[in-house]
Amino acid sequence: MFCTMVHACIRPPPVDLPPVDFPRGYRICTEGVPLKGNFASPFSALKSRDAYDNHPAVDSNLVNVEAKFAKEEEKSFHIHLPRFLVYFIPGIILNPIQWAIRKGKGRICIDCTNGPDGADTTSSANTFIPGPKAGDTDACPPVFYATAFMRHLQHLWRMRITFPIADILQHCDDIDAAFRRVLYTPELAIAFAYVFKGFVLIPVGQVFGSRSAPSYFSLLSDIRAFVATCGDLITGHPMHPLAAAACLPPEPLPGELAPAIADSRNQPMSALERASHSNSCFVDDNGILALRSRIHSSLHNSIVAAFLLFGWPHEDRRSSCLAPDKWERDAHFDMLYLGFRICSRALTVTWPFYKREELHHEIMTALGLKRPWLKPKSVASIIGKLRSASLIAPWGPYLSFSLAIALNNAVRSAYEAIRRWWQRGRVWISKSIQQELRIVADLLLEPEYSPLWSRYIGLLVPREATHTILSDASYAGIGGWSPDFKIQWRITRDDLVLLGFNMKHIHKYKQEPLDAKTDGLHINPLEFLAAIINLWLVLKIVKQLPPLLTGYIIDLLSDNTSALSWMHLTAQTRDPRLQPLARFTSTLLVMASRHLTRVQPNHIPGDDNFEADTLSRSENGQVPSWERVITRCSQLLPCQICLLPRELLSSLAGLISSGLTEGTYESLTTRLLTLDFVTLPVGSMPLDLTSSLLNASAVT
Repeated sequence: MFCTMVHACIRPPPVDLPPVDFPRGYRICTEGVPLKGNFASPFSALKSRDAYDNHPAVDSNLVNVEAKFAKEEEKSFHIHLPRFLVYFIPGIILNPIQWAIRKGKGRICIDCTNGPDGADTTSSANTFIPGPKAGDTDACPPVFYATAFMRHLQHLWRMRITFPIADILQHCDDIDAAFRRVLYTPELAIAFAYVFKGFVLIPVGQVFGSRSAPSYFSLLSDIRAFVATCGDLITGHPMHPLAAAACLPPEPLPGELAPAIADSRNQPMSALERASHSNSCFVDDNGILALRSRIHSSLHNSIVAAFLLFGWPHEDRRSSCLAPDKWERDAHFDMLYLGFRICSRALTVTWPFYKREELHHEIMTALGLKRPWLKPKSVASIIGKLRSASLIAPWGPYLSFSLAIALNNAVRSAYEAIRRWWQRGRVWISKSIQQELRIVADLLLEPEYSPLWSRYIGLLVPREATHTILSDASYAGIGGWSPDFKIQWRITRDDLVLLGFNMKHIHKYKQEPLDAKTDGLHINPLEFLAAIINLWLVLKIVKQLPPLLTGYIIDLLSDNTSALSWMHLTAQTRDPRLQPLARFTSTLLVMASRHLTRVQPNHIPGDDNFEADTLSRSENGQVPSWERVITRCSQLLPCQICLLPRELLSSLAGLISSGLTEGTYESLTTRLLTLDFVTLPVGSMPLDLTSSLLNASAVT
């Protein structure tokens, strides 16, 4: 089997394909797992674990759990022994069973971490298993599946660059009972045992709940992806019936194929890459991409690679690893992969309606209570779903903001054991959070493929910036410029005070606070403010520019990591004074995506941010003239001075002083985006202009 796979690989792998480990994969398949382990659980723990039995959800769903076990026995997943033999098996570890509902189906999970004596004790199997990042490859191999989704999108983007008018189709499959197909080594299977009714069950294949189970299986799925991508499994062999039966959609209509553009990070595919197939494995899910003319052979390669590795259906008593009830017969341009719909013609990613509908139901159930509350797990679930959707909808982190704060506060004030509280505690939903959840609920019911929950792939994959804009701040002022938009601006400390910002008193010549403990904005919020002004300018300028079919990619650069983290995720903004600014920023980012624009907040070393730094600073206690600034920074010479509307700055100051309010800030953001800025002619350097602000009398 392994010799066949190795010899079939006739092409070098693409650079982004996870590394393949054939020797360790061979050992997994022939020796069983763990490949290495030292489990030393005390015999004294058996009595309490036996008495505890299983987690409460199992007792309340006993009929369903038993039916699930009966179904699994058709595939020989366990060795059944009378329960009393627990005390006669040296080294056995009893792990409680948990019953969980996932994707509408009941699932048996084996809790190898928790027990009646707490979490991560010597009575639990996972205590003895290192994590995949620990470097002990035999005990728990490293995993690479986290990059699978983005790799698939990048493959699609580069394939469209290479074949701009060719139809690209997709397919996704799911290995049935994936973890169970990796068998335990007989000596260590007892470390993952559990009890049910009158039996002790020794698992034959990996259990869902073992720390190393995803690692061992993913190592094999990476081998499958490698062979399916680099191998030739079709020359001299008939097309597999599953591949041959795949129906294809009608040819695309003229103008239906969205464009992609090459840059230094996304080059057209090489001849070797074009000859290879595209497979992106996320644990047991494999996403395939291929030109319409090659989709059947790509499917064949993937199918045969799976059967070579996990067993041919007619030879496996556990049934086919590609179960007929899970197999998608046809290839299509619109594919559901890892919870998102990917369209290879429109080049879009969409959070599907059925997932949003599930979240809507979850939220409305909580809001329907007389005094709304949620279990901590439910709060974490809602936050996680919204933030996973933030890949394509920037509203995600924005609308999970208050809920995340409520959960953090509840965790800090929990008076009982954290694990028990996590299972049974309550997070009370305040009126402001209720209002935000209602906003979320309304947005979730947008129709399928709504622009609110869809995004162009060109705004998702890593790309070279089309434009760059930089900012910096000091206690003497803030400033910014763009070498691409050819603008520059600055606002001095005195004008920031006049506009309503609470500034610290500073040493005239050192530009540092006289007393760091006094009230007033710290340097981090000032850096954030400068970045927000640049973001506002980006939206104003992009709206005036002709549209780019493949989108504007803006590098928004700052040398302050705190400000950048607040740009990336609003819930990281702990200071209540800055939370309104963070929400306003999120709304700007949402509006940017509507104009086919992605803003990439990125760090720039302070030494490389000389121009913005010079614009933000005073010199010998005085505001330097524009001529002086431009003399020191020659790159500013072709840049026009940008006069900003005072109402923009005073509104941002008001957000800091007024505190957090309810709503999406969309009306405020829309109003501020109607304000205008003015640029002076190139070379104009008024002597009486310190801050680049419009006169108070100017019409905006």
